[in-house]
Amino acid sequence: MNSSGRILNINPREEVKGFLEYVNKIREREKAEPLTWNTAVKFLMARKFDKKRAIDLYINHEITRKKEELLHIDSNDELLLKEVATEKLTILPGRDKHGAAVALFTARLHQPRDSTHQIVLKGLLYQLDAALESKDTQRHGLVFIYDMTDSKYANFDYELCTKILSLLKGACPARLKKVLIVTAPLWFKAPFKILQLFVREKLRDRVYTISLQQLHLHIPNESLPQHLGGAIMNSHPAWMQICYKVSTKQSVDLDTYFFPCRNTRQGSVSQRSLSSEISDCMIISDIESEESKETISEKHSSEEKEKEEKMIIDQEKEVTVEKHDTCANGSIKRRHDSDVNNADDNKQQNSNCNDNINEDESDIPPKKRPSSTSTNIIEDTNHMNEVTGMTVEQLVKHLKKTRRKGLYTEYAHIKMEPPSGTFNISK
Repeated sequence: MNSSGRILNINPREEVKGFLEYVNKIREREKAEPLTWNTAVKFLMARKFDKKRAIDLYINHEITRKKEELLHIDSNDELLLKEVATEKLTILPGRDKHGAAVALFTARLHQPRDSTHQIVLKGLLYQLDAALESKDTQRHGLVFIYDMTDSKYANFDYELCTKILSLLKGACPARLKKVLIVTAPLWFKAPFKILQLFVREKLRDRVYTISLQQLHLHIPNESLPQHLGGAIMNSHPAWMQICYKVSTKQSVDLDTYFFPCRNTRQGSVSQRSLSSEISDCMIISDIESEESKETISEKHSSEEKEKEEKMIIDQEKEVTVEKHDTCANGSIKRRHDSDVNNADDNKQQNSNCNDNINEDESDIPPKKRPSSTSTNIIEDTNHMNEVTGMTVEQLVKHLKKTRRKGLYTEYAHIKMEPPSGTFNISK
């Protein structure tokens, strides 16, 4: 891969042939039908035509389906039809800004006592298999929304969530872009932290807990249903008809269901015919590398913030220890003087110690705190411009006077002030 993120020296057709040769030998030993070319392409697309990773994905896919008894999904199964009719899980006709398909799981509609893990997973795969017939979904991947709006603790199934995440990330030929947990209640925080321990590190970076107002930052409003603030009417019945046709091997045009991709760059790709499979592969790599850069940048920023916070804590400890030592030394001296002086002198010296500390702190320029009554985030920030600020010359003199430890002390003083604003503003 070069610096621009393009895959070099990759022949998609040869990769598919090599994948089929390896996989079909396994299937032959198990007396199963050979895998089709189109199905092989799905696994390779999900792993950017990396044959080794695609084979690992296929093996995990088969292991998971056998373990959960998901090998055979009957579209006429009454339990399956009852499950999908709840509309707790659906594939939306809209896509995200990168062209990824959007799967929506509505937690408040899930009743763990009324369905088993097996039937829920079957309902998920029944719809994912249909969504992955779309070349755009294969190319641009999948976004999974876990909507917890108005859900109760009785609607939550920890084990089922773990299975769904594991299936989507490592056992399904779909490129999982991100998981959006919308309007997570307070009681969800503890199980979510535990849940993160059981998912891969790369997936943890792609799981977001967001509010309903923040959802449009990830998914365009025109791609969301009305109850999530979007414009899409109920499309689940039409989607179920498409799933049935795909399951029964009927001809279906998925472009009649999915909205066209609105991304300018991807739109230009869809308007022209690709000259070869390798150019298609390189375009996929470009899109993937663009999102990977965003993920790496976010991760790097997070690591830098953690380092900065650790440095600040260490600095505050240094300032605290220094003050403690100064006070302790002063106390020892005063105890020595108390052997000569009377009790009134001791009281006067103790008062002087407190005066000295207050005197040191009085040298620190007072910081203006913003009013917490305002609802404007910009007005509530702690880093506001002061009207009576310093000039450049005054700032240089101040830095020379306070030096490094003085700046640490000044920052520690700001940190000790009670915070203004609300928790939501802080977020």
